[in-house]
Amino acid sequence: MDDLMLWNQLKQGNHLALKQIYDLNIRSLDNYAHKFTSDTYLIEDTIHDILCRYGSDVSHSAVQIPS
Repeated sequence: MDDLMLWNQLKQGNHLALKQIYDLNIRSLDNYAHKFTSDTYLIEDTIHDILCRYGSDVSHSAVQIPS
């Protein structure tokens, strides 16, 4: 399933889509974050917070997904 389909599912309230988005992107996000800090706990916590907040915003239609 592609990213746009997952984000659209999340926007429709399917929170399992957030897990799939996380699973598909965690390695890239982690690698990118390590360019700024070596604090693994901070990286994991920040990625988690961002995805949870963004996922919540998307499912409540506060964020527009480009088509």
